Amino acid sequence: MTAPDRLGTDAPQRHAWATGLLSLSVRRSVRGGLGGVWVRGPLPGGGAVLAPNHHSWWDGYVLREVALACGQPFSVLMTARQLARFPFLRRVGALRADEVRAGVRRARTGWLVVFPEGELHPAGPLRGVQPGAAWI
Repeated sequence: MTAPDRLGTDAPQRHAWATGLLSLSVRRSVRGGLGGVWVRGPLPGGGAVLAPNHHSWWDGYVLREVALACGQPFSVLMTARQLARFPFLRRVGALRADEVRAGVRRARTGWLVVFPEGELHPAGPLRGVQPGAAWI
């Protein structure tokens, strides 16, 4: 059984200062090393579960910026170990991987990112894929 979403389903909205600070930090950091991210055409409204591969620790940050630029609320599932190391990420939409019910609620109205490999892997073929994204 999952724990309730203690910060609430609107946690990122209630912590707008943290969201703004993280966006500024990420944009400054990637400005020199990333050529850009483009979205072609309109995206459908409503929620979505994104299940990308996970090659870099930048993946979640870049996807978050794309979601916000598209007007979509953003959440990501992370391991409890990683969230314990970086607890501020809860304030900007991160959930523990076992907070499935909160993830489902957030996926109804925004983007929920689930890295199906469960951890970082070098570029190449997909490794063992966990079923979480398909289940949600």
